[in-house]
Amino acid sequence: MYALLLISDDDMSLDDIAATIGASKASASMNARLLEDKSLVVKISRTGDRRNYYRISPELFTCTMEQRLARWDRVRAVVGEGLVDSTLSTHARSRLREFDKASEGIREVLEAALKKLRSRGKS
Repeated sequence: MYALLLISDDDMSLDDIAATIGASKASASMNARLLEDKSLVVKISRTGDRRNYYRISPELFTCTMEQRLARWDRVRAVVGEGLVDSTLSTHARSRLREFDKASEGIREVLEAALKKLRSRGKS
């Protein structure tokens, strides 16, 4: 469904989506809600039409990157817990330190790129 909306030129109803991907309308509806909750798609209403239509969010890349950074932060939090875990071997803590140091640098680069992307959108 996500890929279909990504390449679709027009907004699509749940009926259209379900028929195109060969899924039930209930399945399309459930997935539409999940994608909408993640801000990856937006629901559109049309005057005089009781159906809802869906399209890819205009902020797709920004939303995707924000979600990936949030997952990255959760992984880094677990790594941080491991760094203070005295039951781990010195070797394991060393690997965690290396990961933590490298991931902080990468996160800073990604956050700077995301900030630049956000500021371009406001121009």
